[in-house]
Amino acid sequence: GHGQHIDEHDVIVRINAASTASFERDVGSRTHIRFGWQQGFFEALRDHAITPGEILVLTTPNSHMGAPEWEWFRKAELGKLGSHHQLVAISNPWAASLRHHLLDDKGEFPSTGFVALAVTLALARSVGAPPVSVLGFGTCPPCGRYFMCSTDHSEAGQSALMLQNNLQLEAEGKDGHHPFAAEGRARETWHRSGVIHLIEELCDEGLWAPGLPMPPMPPMPPMLPMLPPC
Repeated sequence: GHGQHIDEHDVIVRINAASTASFERDVGSRTHIRFGWQQGFFEALRDHAITPGEILVLTTPNSHMGAPEWEWFRKAELGKLGSHHQLVAISNPWAASLRHHLLDDKGEFPSTGFVALAVTLALARSVGAPPVSVLGFGTCPPCGRYFMCSTDHSEAGQSALMLQNNLQLEAEGKDGHHPFAAEGRARETWHRSGVIHLIEELCDEGLWAPGLPMPPMPPMPPMLPMLPPC
């Protein structure tokens, strides 16, 4: 398990409903920042995955969701957590620009995980931090995510079907609504250039390691502007 290694980092970022409870040996026990889209935070609240003091960063799954929906979500859902969390929103134009600048205009919108990685890289660059350690990307059926194997999605209806479709596309390295293949190529090239240290699970081959030559290094994420508070 990578839990001890993860917990040794100064800042630990998790995505959507990723929980540490019962998985500490493999994923550690600390969380400082959590990125999530609307459904991801619904599930994090449902599963009690959010721990006290986390900075919560709201993203959108597409270019059409705007500020009114997030304001409602902040008041109606994350407001249940009280005043123990700082809430931040990533602007749609910045997130959408990643698709053009880094992902060759593949898919329709970057995944929440890729947006989180790009923001983390931009922040790390701004303070001169060392290469970012990246774990947890990649997915293997049937669960897709370690914290989903014990979660009942039977009542999630259409959202569950969409989730399974996304997991299958990601596992197969294909582009769909989210450009999983392009995102994977970006992570691998960043790893090769020393920008990140990548440990990525593969379904049939264990941990990812450098192998075939990769395409040229994509441009770095744009410098992060001051994020507007919710």
